[in-house]
Amino acid sequence: MDREELQIKLGNFRSALYYQAKTTPEHLAALILAGMLPKSDLKIGKYYFGTCRNASVAQWDGISFTYIRKKWGATFPEKINHPENDDGFDLFYPVSECEPKEEEKILEIPKIQDPLI
Repeated sequence: MDREELQIKLGNFRSALYYQAKTTPEHLAALILAGMLPKSDLKIGKYYFGTCRNASVAQWDGISFTYIRKKWGATFPEKINHPENDDGFDLFYPVSECEPKEEEKILEIPKIQDPLI
């Protein structure tokens, strides 16, 4: 899907999305019926188009999502959970696999060499 089609799909999902303090099994079922991808359908290393407070594209690592956060002039990767792992904080609701734009890609953070080795 191109970005325009993804925006339409996301718009349809957002119109069906309702928020509550904690995700319940019934709420998860309603989210999946509305178009959210369950964790079982996600592939490690793939990027997903969806919604959260700070991003619309995030990469799945098998446990959580990582997205590029822009805050007060700084840009950095930030982790966020899928609704199936609701921890009471913001969640990423994936609706489709996508190809990220260059500025949405998660870059490897260089490992710091231990000076004692």
